[in-house]
Amino acid sequence: MRDIAVVVVLAAIVWLGLAFPLVMPFPETVDWPGHQVRHALALSLHEDSVLAGLYAVEWRPIPNLAGDLAMMLLGPIFGVSIAGRLLLALGMAGWVAAPLLLQRALFGQTTLWPLVASLFVYNAILYMGFENFYLTAPLAMAAFAGWVATDEEAWNGRRLGLLAVAAQLVWFGHLVVWGVLGLWIGSYELGRPGADLRTRLTRTLAAGAMFLPGAVLFVWQQIASPATHGGGTVWAGAGFQKLGLVLSPVLQYQPNLDLTMLLVVLPLVATFTLLDGSPRIHRRMQWVVAIMGVVTLLMPGRLMGVGFMDQRLPAMWLGLLVASTEVTFTKRTVAVGVGALVGLALVTRIGTTFQRWSRHSAETAELLTLRDYLEPGQRVLPAGTDRIAHYHTASWLVPEARVFLPSLFTGAHLLQVDPAVAPLDHPTPAPPSRETLLEARNQRGRFAPGGDPADLVYLTHWWTDFDHLLWLDPGPPPWPLETVAKGSWFTLYRLPPETP
Repeated sequence: MRDIAVVVVLAAIVWLGLAFPLVMPFPETVDWPGHQVRHALALSLHEDSVLAGLYAVEWRPIPNLAGDLAMMLLGPIFGVSIAGRLLLALGMAGWVAAPLLLQRALFGQTTLWPLVASLFVYNAILYMGFENFYLTAPLAMAAFAGWVATDEEAWNGRRLGLLAVAAQLVWFGHLVVWGVLGLWIGSYELGRPGADLRTRLTRTLAAGAMFLPGAVLFVWQQIASPATHGGGTVWAGAGFQKLGLVLSPVLQYQPNLDLTMLLVVLPLVATFTLLDGSPRIHRRMQWVVAIMGVVTLLMPGRLMGVGFMDQRLPAMWLGLLVASTEVTFTKRTVAVGVGALVGLALVTRIGTTFQRWSRHSAETAELLTLRDYLEPGQRVLPAGTDRIAHYHTASWLVPEARVFLPSLFTGAHLLQVDPAVAPLDHPTPAPPSRETLLEARNQRGRFAPGGDPADLVYLTHWWTDFDHLLWLDPGPPPWPLETVAKGSWFTLYRLPPETP
């Protein structure tokens, strides 16, 4: 019990350290502002006639609801700002705790080794702001740990029923994580050591049947409301296009630190562990780790419309690998050295993240001063940047200034747009460049007669459809415009219908 207490206390300290940068009101996570704005609208549209004339929230059973469901509970109590950061903190807690739970289920003991997985809490999933995936991933590992922990029990309906409930909850959290949970349990049963083939197949099929409700619901959803944007499968190329796959468990887009983690910290931890720790993957987990590794390496960049797939799975795989491995250091000094190295890496990452989120919070607060220059119901087009985080930061203007922006991930989530502004909306937007705006204005390129603007059709008459251009480029706009307000990293221009 004393050893467990020590591990729990240290895990809590690690979590509190990782969550510390969340004292900043606006973490720099790319898609997160869009999700937060959706949550804010879900809580406030019923009492705001202006925003209700622009947006609508339509609740329906989709496999991407982790943040939305949690926010409906926490938002009215804490407010969206605090509740959103609390959700991220709870997600971090899950990424720290889930490997501990899985190791306990496998080996019957709790050691400090799974805390190495804390190096992957600040990963590409967090930076990209994939809220639902980030929250659901540790729940899947916890559910898998429960399946492993009850492995010695009788193969009965109660255990299968609990798996069906857990799988469906994960399905509502995020579809891809649901698939990973099915992969883990299927490969765990299929690779069961000492069992004959018939037993393996029977147990695999019985466990797989517990995922049928989610599969049927997904097929029904695709038939009832098929996706109209962002579908298909796209395979990432080789070389630097695939580098994100390797870096994603530690990828926070801080090049020096990311490369140090990848090329120095992780190799040193692995080397000391191999030389002195006698690492051993649990025999029941060998198939799971191997199959998950192959799937992770072969995963395309986009699968069935879900983007950045090759960056989503590696952190889950490494957490699984760490939790499935038993490490026994023969030299205390080596164990202490590994712990110190991990601790130093975590402190460094926490410090740089705090500085970065502090700077981003100041930038966001500066942007929100534009509420004094905008009128409720106006239409604002953010454009002109290659910094995707800045582009989505503009989303905060929707609830703060009560305006319309075409960049809130509508359609795929619960948020919809009013038919009056639907032609100006883009469910999965990217920042329009100067060249794109000029092409549309001059009817050239994709916007020429007979051309195909494809999903950029919302920009066809942008200079008259929108009231303001929020220019996020340090250079001048596409042509001279009337300046309404200017900040250190943005300029708000007026777009009258008579723009030449």
